[in-house]
Amino acid sequence: FYASWFATLGVYLPYFNLYLDRIGLDSAQIGIVNAILPMCGALVPAAGGHLSDRLGRRRDLVVASSILGLVAFLPMFRVASFLGAVAIMALYSAARAAALPLVEASALEIVERGGPAYGRMRAWGSFAFIVLNPDGTEPAGTAFRAEGFEGGGQGFLPGAGDGTLRWFGMLAA
Repeated sequence: FYASWFATLGVYLPYFNLYLDRIGLDSAQIGIVNAILPMCGALVPAAGGHLSDRLGRRRDLVVASSILGLVAFLPMFRVASFLGAVAIMALYSAARAAALPLVEASALEIVERGGPAYGRMRAWGSFAFIVLNPDGTEPAGTAFRAEGFEGGGQGFLPGAGDGTLRWFGMLAA
């Protein structure tokens, strides 16, 4: 779960504002659209947790939240107005907001029962984000520039941008 969740963000975050700019939104409108995701992330998870506790079906709610989030975001590729982008982002953000906190609760229960350390599970999300995030420089998988690296080249892993260098640097430290 962590790898797919954060890989999606690694691809989405660098380009979403450019997409909104391309469809004609100004900087204030782009800021408003972007504010919806963290706002829903602060408000919706409590309702998702409450529903999960009442139904006792955490996994089903995570799956439903993830699928609904995907389906809710798809119309964004056809949106042509600020209000349309706000509506789609609100639906997407509200639909997906419950998934991560419910997964976090499950991960902590797994740790408590003697499973792998939380950091080991969560690291897959960080790794996927870094590998798929071009770090705002060049699209993932293209040549990257790093200090001391002459002549460009490819990332260390398929689809990796220069964020991969920092990942391996963190592991080596």
